[in-house]
Amino acid sequence: MAVGWLVRMVDRMRGAGPGEVMDFATGVGGEREGGRLWIRLPNWLGDVIMALPIIRAIAKARPDVEINLVGQAHFGPFLEMLGVGAVFRPLPKKEAKGYYGHFKQFRAERRDCYLLFTNSFRGDLEAWQTGCGQRMGMLRAGKARPLLTDSWKVPGEVDEAEVHQMRVWERMMRSFGLEEALDLTPIRLAGVAEDCGSKVVGLICGTENDPSKRWPVGRWRELIEQAHERWPEVRIKLFGTAKDGEITAQVAEGMGEHVEDVAGKTDLVDFAKALTRCAVLVCNDTGGMHIANALGVPVVGIFGPTNPVRTGPIFEGKVAVVQPEGCPKTGGMAIEGVGVEAVVEAMVGSL
Repeated sequence: MAVGWLVRMVDRMRGAGPGEVMDFATGVGGEREGGRLWIRLPNWLGDVIMALPIIRAIAKARPDVEINLVGQAHFGPFLEMLGVGAVFRPLPKKEAKGYYGHFKQFRAERRDCYLLFTNSFRGDLEAWQTGCGQRMGMLRAGKARPLLTDSWKVPGEVDEAEVHQMRVWERMMRSFGLEEALDLTPIRLAGVAEDCGSKVVGLICGTENDPSKRWPVGRWRELIEQAHERWPEVRIKLFGTAKDGEITAQVAEGMGEHVEDVAGKTDLVDFAKALTRCAVLVCNDTGGMHIANALGVPVVGIFGPTNPVRTGPIFEGKVAVVQPEGCPKTGGMAIEGVGVEAVVEAMVGSL
């Protein structure tokens, strides 16, 4: 009953919002008036990085359009540093009183189109509250999204386990008219010099959400010992959030001065800058892996249960994916099956 009510409400609203119907095809100079495009970013950092090539292509195709990125507040300074050329609109905290009222205030501004990389009803309701007359997103089998005005249904023949998430989004945007090729060249940070002779190896030993994605502490310690024996001049830097501090403290315990634990001591901006000074980053399947890859830092990603075909690094550069022996390319095995020797060998080309 509730969904039917929403469908009828949306039907009444179709075409009611002010502004143009957004055309994502590459424009011809001087023939367009511009407009405003709101883009609801994914909630996870790694997914945000995977969406960047799409956002870059939209910005190149429609330089006349003002792009507004709506996302988690702590992403703002980081995205500004990347120079994506968009206005950032921070989300309020989920528990904030009047959460959806925050989006109603945008009705006083120009609101042509709202593009969603999220798949939740919450995100769709945020978009509807803005009053945007065109609300675009992806439709998967078995999931109704009645608040969208324009949707792309994932074709039944597309096995999303075998296709990278970015490529699925790309197909959606092609259906909406985007013609611009995706640029997968790494992003160079303005004012940050690259350290081409770096002997720093970065490690991310934790994960933000899923403990099954974490390589065991003992393996990390063994990796540090083998790396120090093979490359005595190398320094190790342990990155992570404050939540990862317990893990990194165990990894670093008794290791000596060549190991530095900075978990919880950097924000996203400082973390990204520190990554550019690494010769290679060895990590679990984390958002930090995607940041390093986007910045052109060589990456050794340790995968077990998760699927690197779908969510692996996408930017051009040195990338080595290490999985347990005998693991399908789409993952599904315990990360404990990854041996230290395989990770060390994957590091060789970067040191």
